[in-house]
Amino acid sequence: MADNAVISPTSFFSKTIGQNAPSTDYHRGYLFQVILQALPGTGDSAGVGTGDTSLITYFIASSQSPVETTGIVPVAWMNSEIKLGGQTKYAPWSVTVRDDATSLAYGYFKAWRRLVYETKSGQSSIPKDYKHSVDLYLLNNRGEQGRGYQLVNAWPGEIGAMTLDYATENIITFPISINFDEFIPLPKD
Repeated sequence: MADNAVISPTSFFSKTIGQNAPSTDYHRGYLFQVILQALPGTGDSAGVGTGDTSLITYFIASSQSPVETTGIVPVAWMNSEIKLGGQTKYAPWSVTVRDDATSLAYGYFKAWRRLVYETKSGQSSIPKDYKHSVDLYLLNNRGEQGRGYQLVNAWPGEIGAMTLDYATENIITFPISINFDEFIPLPKD
């Protein structure tokens, strides 16, 4: 005879996120922190050189966790197909940044982009000069760092368009597309 016991949601959740579990909360989409590196060799114009980049963290309006995808290599075997892991790719990481009145955030990303390719001279820098790590942390309700990701060898591939519209009173934002080689987990701070 089958057991027809009904598990109430209350008893189920008290066993998974209640007092007996190490975690009693969930991550929130609005609790995150992005840590950017100072850009060497850019001077200190608009505060983007070797100065403090922590203020730019607060201009970041939204983002998402990084994405990695491993392709499939199909292998014919007898009368079947076996799927093996293939090349792993990392999609560009998107960040939406609020445009402050002093253009501190825009100046930072523009200076970083100029390290990749300088339009005046038509020269590209070597990768060690423009590839930098970017750290992304999920925060708890007390602002403490939880799970984190480090985007390794990151650089801005695109500074997107700002929408200008007389019909709105919104804060202007602009999207940034960050390319990177891989991401690794970061320990809690």
